[in-house]
Amino acid sequence: MRFTLRARVMTLGAVAVALLGMYIAPASADLETGAAAPVSKTMKYVPETDASAWYWEPQKDEEVGAGPAAQRVKLPNPQRPGALPIGYENGEPKKLSTLKFDLADRGVTEGSKVTKFELVIAEETEGGEAPTLNADGKVLQACGVTAAWERADEPELWADKPEASDLCAKGKRKAPEPGEEGATTWTFDLSKVAADWGEDPFENHGVMFSGAKPGEGAEGTWQVNLKAPVRDNDATPEIDEAKQTAGRIKATMTYLPGSGSQSGTGGLPDGGAGVSGGGGAPGGGEPPAGDPPASGPDSGDTPKPAAGAPYAPRMPWYVWLLIPVAVVSTFLVRGALGEGAVAAAGAGVIEQIRRQNAARRGGPLPERPGLLGRLKGGIAARRGRR
Repeated sequence: MRFTLRARVMTLGAVAVALLGMYIAPASADLETGAAAPVSKTMKYVPETDASAWYWEPQKDEEVGAGPAAQRVKLPNPQRPGALPIGYENGEPKKLSTLKFDLADRGVTEGSKVTKFELVIAEETEGGEAPTLNADGKVLQACGVTAAWERADEPELWADKPEASDLCAKGKRKAPEPGEEGATTWTFDLSKVAADWGEDPFENHGVMFSGAKPGEGAEGTWQVNLKAPVRDNDATPEIDEAKQTAGRIKATMTYLPGSGSQSGTGGLPDGGAGVSGGGGAPGGGEPPAGDPPASGPDSGDTPKPAAGAPYAPRMPWYVWLLIPVAVVSTFLVRGALGEGAVAAAGAGVIEQIRRQNAARRGGPLPERPGLLGRLKGGIAARRGRR
């Protein structure tokens, strides 16, 4: 009887384990396939890795003179280093700018899917350059660029500007509150524009900044000076321009890694990106664009969470646990059923003998007391002995 009860308990336990395995199977199977988890990064613009340029409609590149005295003439740059101006005269574009983050150097591999991309860029006017003019009420947009272009520190020819697609995102301008330090910033939600940048990172050509379409704020004569970080100037060794301007552009990106994706910096220099934790603007609570940004351990390009491994199907771990459980459960069930059958058969033979004996004596078949009856009888017998 004890073995039968133990066998039943163990059988029920085995069945419970099997049901639990069936319940957790879908989630475990997803984990075992090696599917990659989303990766989030907050990136800073790095002049040595990323690219920017701007195009000026009056710019020319002509050869003046003849023979040995011939010289190539270009108009002098009306902006300070790092400027990305957007300018219109009587509603016609005269200055347009481009910007690109190199995603391949940040570990984004072919086949990845960008699900979020938010860009925050500072607006600032420095001394000695064409200023931001009539910017209030104007609307900027960032449109995907469809062809490759070269980074440049000087204004490029208008004819060399790349084509931009109709897929654009309008920017939101935020000026510091009265008494608040920091630069004016523009925020662009480029999630739709950047959605395919991970499919082939080398086909990512960035965005072009321009005024919104006619009727949406591009009319009139106006200019907005966006700003990008710059390299150190050898002519001013006492000034660390790279450190002072490092916080001008930031981007927060989330993507689903493609096959073969690996975590790591991909060779990006320090300051290229930070751990995901908010896409803080260059202004509005952070040091202004001209001040040295705070340094810290998050200056490296560290993904969060780490990108998943390539797809490598394998048998889930719990299968190996369920196989011996199933074997033992089968043995216990068969043993319990067999013992029960033998017990039932034996009880039938004894019952028949008792009935035959009762019939010979001519009396009724005595009823066997149950557990409660036997307990009561035992108690009464003990009291009688006293």
